[in-house]
Amino acid sequence: MSPIDDELRRTLGGRAAEVAPMPDPIAGIEARAHRMHRQRQALGAACGVVLVGSAAVILPLLSQDRPPTPIPPSTASPSPATTAPAPSGAAVTQTSAAPTDLPAASATPATSASSGSEAAAPSDPPASGAAATAAPPEAGTAKAIYYLGDTGTRIALYREWRKSSATDAVRGAIELMLAPPRDPDYQTLWPVGTKLQDVMVDGDVATVDLLAEALGGSGGSAAACTSLQQLVWTVTAANPAIKRVALSVDGRTQGVVSQWWGTGCGPDAPMARHTPAIEVQALVQISKFQEGDTVQSRFTFGGEATVFEAVVSWSVVDAAGKELQSGTTLATGGAPARGEWQAIVVLDGVQRGDVVELRAWEASAEDGRVTNLDTKKVTIG
Repeated sequence: MSPIDDELRRTLGGRAAEVAPMPDPIAGIEARAHRMHRQRQALGAACGVVLVGSAAVILPLLSQDRPPTPIPPSTASPSPATTAPAPSGAAVTQTSAAPTDLPAASATPATSASSGSEAAAPSDPPASGAAATAAPPEAGTAKAIYYLGDTGTRIALYREWRKSSATDAVRGAIELMLAPPRDPDYQTLWPVGTKLQDVMVDGDVATVDLLAEALGGSGGSAAACTSLQQLVWTVTAANPAIKRVALSVDGRTQGVVSQWWGTGCGPDAPMARHTPAIEVQALVQISKFQEGDTVQSRFTFGGEATVFEAVVSWSVVDAAGKELQSGTTLATGGAPARGEWQAIVVLDGVQRGDVVELRAWEASAEDGRVTNLDTKKVTIG
């Protein structure tokens, strides 16, 4: 060893001799551990006080001017009322209710009527998304106005819902009946210049007095007598308390009905609605919607029908005649009863402003050909 190593050993040995060992080294270690634990507890308590105080200041600040957390939307399955519409051709069944000549205000159409009664026009529920706007708009209360139409086999009565601002409901209805209908498929055969002079009501009889121009009509017996029924049905719809209509020309009743338009339509006496009604009514009628109405791409349309086994066929075609949707549905009653029917339409690929045609008819039980067709052109809005 070198002299430096000897000197280092002596120095370390002297320092070690000065250190006195503890009598119980384990107890010393435990005492030091206890001191460290107490120090940590004191430090944790101090930190807790600081954190609580900070929270008391910070939480109110976070809650100021903050909107509540929105509740996430429910992911539950939709109720049956919001599910997809019935597929094309699905049968629709209605409940029974008394018919009326007033337009229905509820979403559910009025239902089956006997062959001698008139049913109300059904209306589209908001849920179906169906919307209609009359074009052009008419002021006043809606009334059932009857016009003539060609079914292909006979002349029949078709109904439009029209509004009149006339204070007298019957007078307003007759004036609309003498004017052109909205639907170009319908017509009125009353001679040009026919004007209403007066309406007098006595009990359940209304006497309608016209100018002499009313006598100048033509077209054969069917056209003449159905035109008289057009008047009767329109007047009795405007005022249900009226059951019969007497016709006079310039105050004269004799020789009017009995010689009507050169053919004659019975005695010169008050006239009631023809029975059975199916002999003068259109057997298939679209009552909702009217010609020129505006609809959405999803809507419900319907009407009344007196058809074999209550089966009504329908379709929707575009301006070029292309079929967009079709199907069959059941009226609330089959012939000879008059029932109501409706069909749900969902159109894809149509644009706002497109014109489509609603069609309803009875398929011939013999060969399936189209019979008793009624149509309405509407605009997609």
